[in-house]
Amino acid sequence: KNGKYKTPSANTLRCEAVPLKKVFDFAYDRDYIPKPITIPKPSLEKNSRPHFTRKEWNLLTRRMREYVKRGKGSVGGGSYRDRYILQQYVLILCQTGIRVGEARAMVWDDVKIDGEKMFIIVSGKTGERDVIPADPTRTRKYFQRLFDFRREEIGADVSSGEYVFCHKNGTKIGSFKKGFERLLTETGLLKNSKGEKRVIYSLRHTYCELRLEEGVDHYRLSQNMGTSPEMISKFYGSHSKNVRHYDELTKRKTQQRSLLIEQS
Repeated sequence: KNGKYKTPSANTLRCEAVPLKKVFDFAYDRDYIPKPITIPKPSLEKNSRPHFTRKEWNLLTRRMREYVKRGKGSVGGGSYRDRYILQQYVLILCQTGIRVGEARAMVWDDVKIDGEKMFIIVSGKTGERDVIPADPTRTRKYFQRLFDFRREEIGADVSSGEYVFCHKNGTKIGSFKKGFERLLTETGLLKNSKGEKRVIYSLRHTYCELRLEEGVDHYRLSQNMGTSPEMISKFYGSHSKNVRHYDELTKRKTQQRSLLIEQS
């Protein structure tokens, strides 16, 4: 009676239909029910979160630095520690496109560095996978900041099994939701031009949008994000897909052919 009712999404209903159907199939096989029961699955609605454009992302990173500095003298609205860790969290998620749950469970042993290369091992909906950051050099710097901050905080070496995003006592941070909303509110980027509210998942969406804009192949991108090429095509790429391939669609086989077209 104290709960808040919320209409389940199409995705939730589809997920719940799977185990429920197994129960009904079991009942039919044991003759507990006279006939099979089928559960209609609602179609998935397109629910792409509002992302940051490249211009907005650059603006956010600049304003975020000031937001963190203000945290040193802040009494309410989050401490310097909270803001500093949130800053690295935002930067890392936008560089990798990993899910919130994947970031929450990540420990230092999951961060792999091999010379100039780096990747992250995460475990998500599609099992374990290696994630390659958009810019390994920058991403490595963000992880290094967190590592150095934590080492100074505890005055000892950081355990490889400790959570990357943790509280002072070492327990994992459950959610950055409130801090992220406060950050976007103070930086004036909580909503996009359509009035749609941005959430943490917008960082994953931003990663995908910017990667597509830069010409990354759908298949490779889907592998890195732990999803399918079909989901990439359906939920991402808000701007014209043809515009992304402008150079390819306007190129000529030879200069001579181009001149002939001009002459005609």
